[in-house]
Amino acid sequence: MVTLDVQEPVIFGLSVLGTLRVTNRGATSVTISSRLNLMEGDVRLTVFGPDTSPRELRGWQADTILRQATLAPNEQLVGSMNLLQTEAGPVFPTPGRYQLQAEFSPSPRDAPVTSPRIDVDVRSPQTDAERGAAELLANEVVRQSIVLAQSDAAPNEIAQLAKKFPETLDGKLARLILAGTSDAANRTHFTSLDSSLLDVPLISALRTPFSRVGRQLAEDFTRKIQTLNAKQGAQQANLDSALRIVEGKPMKAS
Repeated sequence: MVTLDVQEPVIFGLSVLGTLRVTNRGATSVTISSRLNLMEGDVRLTVFGPDTSPRELRGWQADTILRQATLAPNEQLVGSMNLLQTEAGPVFPTPGRYQLQAEFSPSPRDAPVTSPRIDVDVRSPQTDAERGAAELLANEVVRQSIVLAQSDAAPNEIAQLAKKFPETLDGKLARLILAGTSDAANRTHFTSLDSSLLDVPLISALRTPFSRVGRQLAEDFTRKIQTLNAKQGAQQANLDSALRIVEGKPMKAS
């Protein structure tokens, strides 16, 4: 079973986090691709726009080796994607109501599995911070830098997003990108359990095959989160789930 969720609010011109879940609801274990992103060929999106024909988006296609995971019954893989931009352009080119549907290829031998359609309402920027971030992201190079987790193509704009608009999603992504490109002595972003857990979907989205930043952030998160004093019970369960998402490993389905 494949499901797609989108984090709200969805603001025109700003980053959008989509979360893909692939769940084994069968009675036996299955081995599937663990490449839950738009950049390696196993995930595709169909976008039904307000006044346009459906568009199929495949994103940038990286030539990478197949990575797989084995899901026991009632286990799932979870991955996040930034739906701001693909190689074909913006996912949401105008404000309005959209529908999204994901298609996932479990393996080269198996037929693709399609998620249910979901409704997505895209509104215009409303606050000064939203408008300011959208102005910077009007530049396609900046959008690609955020989506591909590459700071060198638009370093000034990434720095501005991080400094001027830190509470926007793009400001948070920019701060993580800068943290992941810092030398080891300066990588001090993950300092508390609660704030680090909130970064998990962002780290997952930044872990692209086009950049080491996401992989570095995942390594830093795994190493540093294990040194924090996690509480027992539900908090410990949350920590375990967060580590599995960041590392791209199976976890219990809800």
